[in-house]
Amino acid sequence: MALQQLDRAAAARVDTAVTEAESKTSAEIVTILAEKSDTYLHVPYQGGLLGMALVVGVAVLVDWMRFGELPVMHVGYFVSLSIVGFLVGAMLARFDVFERWFAGDEIMRIETRERAHQLFVEHGLFRTSGRSAVLLYVSLFERMVVVLGDEACDQNLGQAFYDRVVDRMLSELQKGQLENAFVAGIQTAGEGLAQAFPKSAGDKNEIEDRLIVLGV
Repeated sequence: MALQQLDRAAAARVDTAVTEAESKTSAEIVTILAEKSDTYLHVPYQGGLLGMALVVGVAVLVDWMRFGELPVMHVGYFVSLSIVGFLVGAMLARFDVFERWFAGDEIMRIETRERAHQLFVEHGLFRTSGRSAVLLYVSLFERMVVVLGDEACDQNLGQAFYDRVVDRMLSELQKGQLENAFVAGIQTAGEGLAQAFPKSAGDKNEIEDRLIVLGV
């Protein structure tokens, strides 16, 4: 699944989808696209240790095959092999495919959800008058979606609503359709929000209808 950042035209269409969905509800929908949810600083060390073990292991195996016995390495040779293996492993671990493998799905899931909670607070989704804001968060590196709602959404819509929006977005992300994922998620969220929180007279747009794009 190849996912890339949205261009301005695509981002504008996401913004328009939010405006259209909010025209039928007093709730607020906020969209955030992140390059990555965490720096995963432990990954290079894991990669380095594995690289070190592999290089030293291969050197031992080669000598054993050549001479028929386990070698006794000079300490300088052992240290040199270890350093080379560690550096190569650490560098390779920063390639996305290896970094995801070392980080692991469970760690990425935890970090992505934690980052979504941080952004929910940072962008003031808990400050709306009806306490009915919803965050649609996509993290590209992890290829994950998190949907969070304020307390009124929890009470009136429940986890099934969030799961439905996430499933709709993931179905598009798996096709590599990032823009469609946001639009589909916005439309699905909008339908539920319109039923639970219909548009009221004098309703104000409390959060700007703008896709927020973040780096690491």
